[in-house]
Amino acid sequence: MEATWRVGCNVQLWVQPVIGQDRENELSVHNFHTHLYFHAPGWLCGQSWLARIPPDTYAVAMLQSQSPLKVRSSLHRLRKCPRRRELLLRLLWPIPWHVQAPSQLSPTELQSAAGQLLSLRQPGILQLYYIPLFRMRDTSLCSLYRCYEDLCARDLVMLSYECDYFFSHSEPHWRLSRLPDPRESDPVRSAVLASLVEALAIAFNWKLRLGLRRCGSQSEEVGDQVPQDLLETAPPWTTKVRPLAGKLDLRLSEQDDPDPSFLKRNIYASTGYIAQNRDPIT
Repeated sequence: MEATWRVGCNVQLWVQPVIGQDRENELSVHNFHTHLYFHAPGWLCGQSWLARIPPDTYAVAMLQSQSPLKVRSSLHRLRKCPRRRELLLRLLWPIPWHVQAPSQLSPTELQSAAGQLLSLRQPGILQLYYIPLFRMRDTSLCSLYRCYEDLCARDLVMLSYECDYFFSHSEPHWRLSRLPDPRESDPVRSAVLASLVEALAIAFNWKLRLGLRRCGSQSEEVGDQVPQDLLETAPPWTTKVRPLAGKLDLRLSEQDDPDPSFLKRNIYASTGYIAQNRDPIT
């Protein structure tokens, strides 16, 4: 079986499995003959041309180089993931470039599937957090929906991991104020998402005032010394989301104090795990 990927209009990657070595449930660059082609358009060199790099040379360079994509480390992490072949194809397939959020379930459906949430909805997510190609293609809205799934499934540990992953993205388009409107047709999901964003803004600002920075560094500017342009604010669309007509309880126990960001929309949810710093078990 052969596969071809094009990145932009100038790079083409052609991969063919080695006969007899493409074993089930095993992922390794040693299992593939890999040919990398570079295509230069006519305006660049006078005429179009196609250059081929020998697979042995490319494989050695790919494994030994310290590229931003961290190919060797990424492949090592993918081996630990369920449905690893599907994940690899999703990572390499360039269209659409950004990760797309799956069709969403109601809180009741997520609660009933809580035990299988990771395998069905978020396969390999604890490993994907550390794969640069996934981080480049992931979006803040997809991360928010994963927070929604974790909260509704009452998986507060995974919720803390996802919030910490969200905080680790320092790119401008990952600022909470720039989070796009999901335009949810379901009023329950819309209320939970809006409350989550407002709770994240409070939690992120708490971390920033402790000296933590979204780029991973530690600053001596703490408390009121934190520059205002670093503090997070919820996007305007959250103010337009109305409270629910009925009560929605997402707590593990009725003794847990509800978060004010949720309570004003008639949602009872405990968000103490959002502000905690946790390192995912990898």
